[in-house]
Amino acid sequence: MAAPSGITYKAKRSNREVLRERLQNNSALREHFESNRDVHHYKKLTRPTIHNHENIKGHYRDFAAYTQECFEEGRSKKLPQPSEIVIGTPLPPLEYVKDFVCYLASALQGRDASTFIRLETLRGYMFTFLALWPRYANVHPTPEMRYQVRSYLLSEELQAAVKLSTKIRTLKHIEPQCLQIIMETLHSSTNIFRSNRTRLQMAFLILFSAASAARPGSVVESACYRGSNEALTWGDIDFYLIPDDEDPAHPSLVVDIQLNLVKGYRNVDHRYQKLLFTLELRKEHCMTCIALPLLGLAFHDSVFTHFHSIESLLCPEKPPTTRVKILLRNEVLTLPVLRKEEKGGGGKVSRTDAFHYDGLNRCLKLLSIAAGFPESITLYDFHVSQGNKADVDLGETARKTLMLHDPNSKVYFAIIAASSGRDTNAPQHLSLEERAKLLNEPELVKLQNEKDEATNKIQQLLANEQSEEVEKQIIELRQIAAKASNGHRFLYLRESCLHIKQARQEFFDNAAVRQMLNPVRNPQYLTYNHY
Repeated sequence: MAAPSGITYKAKRSNREVLRERLQNNSALREHFESNRDVHHYKKLTRPTIHNHENIKGHYRDFAAYTQECFEEGRSKKLPQPSEIVIGTPLPPLEYVKDFVCYLASALQGRDASTFIRLETLRGYMFTFLALWPRYANVHPTPEMRYQVRSYLLSEELQAAVKLSTKIRTLKHIEPQCLQIIMETLHSSTNIFRSNRTRLQMAFLILFSAASAARPGSVVESACYRGSNEALTWGDIDFYLIPDDEDPAHPSLVVDIQLNLVKGYRNVDHRYQKLLFTLELRKEHCMTCIALPLLGLAFHDSVFTHFHSIESLLCPEKPPTTRVKILLRNEVLTLPVLRKEEKGGGGKVSRTDAFHYDGLNRCLKLLSIAAGFPESITLYDFHVSQGNKADVDLGETARKTLMLHDPNSKVYFAIIAASSGRDTNAPQHLSLEERAKLLNEPELVKLQNEKDEATNKIQQLLANEQSEEVEKQIIELRQIAAKASNGHRFLYLRESCLHIKQARQEFFDNAAVRQMLNPVRNPQYLTYNHY
């Protein structure tokens, strides 16, 4: 390696000399150094936090518009307040803030459209709302206001008028037999995965989550960071060959995975989690070996510099006598390990785009249904189940270290396994008659008619002589057609999922009657036809 030219270390200089040189050589630094700092600065926040802020500001705008409407129509004598939280906006009166609490409690829906939101959700919303004012308006709510808002949230008056739920989401516990059932279904299914690459990816994700308690967002593209393409890359993984004294010809393979996308610390280099796994080739352990599907993905992407087959790696001509790190090709170090399928590609996996959380959830839902589980499982269920196990086996401190939790985090225990009461005969899809009935619902028919009407007008305009005005009309009609089409698709998928969920719930609720009092042949359901 050639020696660097020039002198790196210079004689000690004064601060002004260093500053003068840096400003002269760095135009960006010079521009910032000479800029005006008499402005309101904003603390850098994560994307999920900013999204949460925008959500609360949207609710506040709606509330401000509602109070303005009530004042103008004479239904209220309370003066309306500005709807935007910006520099110059005064802090609203305490009564107005309490009115906003009452508005959120009364207007927002829970998971079920017939229920109110949870008390903890409302408390979180108001905590965020009070935090908006220092950030965006540079005014600070007083301790008295904060105390009164909390007191009103927990008051008997509000609780008597609005039945805010205090229940928490039921989490499913993943027992070893649940994992075995899921993996058997994954390897035997013929209508869930369009490529073996995706099957391998899901096998690794499920096994990795079950063993490590890792959050999904540290491995795949998080739903909160959609479009970031941030996920586990090959550069985050190291492969080692370790000599085996009992079988020198076949060294052991060890995989070292470093998770850098830690919740709350994505941009902090010193916060990460390391996990080690070994390759297990014994027949009884192959299905639950974490390193095996990862190794398959590695060869599929040709990540190794000197090894091009699994035989050359695990049965080398010259077995190592010390620990050896396997070199990866430089061009794959930033490549996401888990990648999504391309739209319209017939199962072809993207070369660059990371697998995202929605696609992961969809595959897990289909696997859960195919395995006959009463409810769909999620990777978060694996995350919590492993945390529960660590809490029992290792203690609370070790669990929080494993799960990378904040000191005040809690774990919720579940005592019933996710596979309890499973039945593969439970309905998985809507029948043709049910689909036709759903498509004939007035809301869906209206959206379909809007799309068809806009499409027909576009065809008529295209048949005529083109002009700037005609092109403008066509663009507007295409936007109308796209909006109606997307609305129709979203509403149909949401309602069909709800109908299937209700049918499955009824099926499992009637299990005792079906088995003990009135055993009948289970109905056969038609093959699923994607929307």
